[in-house]
Amino acid sequence: MLQDVDLQIDRDTVIREVALFAERSDIAEEVIRLATHLEQFLEIMKEKDGAGRKLELMSRTMTRPNGIAFSPDEKWLYVSNSDLKRKIWMRFPVKPDGSLAEGSILLDLTHLDGQAPDGLKVDVAGNLYLTGPGGLWIVAPSGEVLGFIRTRQEPSNAAWGGDDWTTLFLTAPNELYRIRLGVRGTR
Repeated sequence: MLQDVDLQIDRDTVIREVALFAERSDIAEEVIRLATHLEQFLEIMKEKDGAGRKLELMSRTMTRPNGIAFSPDEKWLYVSNSDLKRKIWMRFPVKPDGSLAEGSILLDLTHLDGQAPDGLKVDVAGNLYLTGPGGLWIVAPSGEVLGFIRTRQEPSNAAWGGDDWTTLFLTAPNELYRIRLGVRGTR
């Protein structure tokens, strides 16, 4: 069930918090000025309150949701859970109205040593490229592991690129990788 998230900014609380942490008045004044602009922005959003103007809570099934991507047909939403105690990637069916049906676990690597799930990308065939324990996991939309690319350092994020979008770039601590694949990534 979707819930509206109430975005309330209490200006007096912001001022008190800034005063506690800022020793220089010019910093406090700048933060107060920015908070005022944020208040004005939120008021404008409340006034317009049209389609897509409300922040909606879609799911609370994960402890640390992080990476996010849609299937090429946008009928599935995939989300990585960056929690060392629950190393999972979830998939959620997207309903015609844009809301989500109950999600299920796409892949669970909790039993493996290494980092928590992080970034993810999807190719035009719907396969997923998941940064996780030990490297890059290539997974079918069904959850079947199709392949694994071990990296020297565990990758955190990924991005498609190159002239024809068949090159996958990976970030890792102090390193940047790339690999040319036989499939195009989604844009």
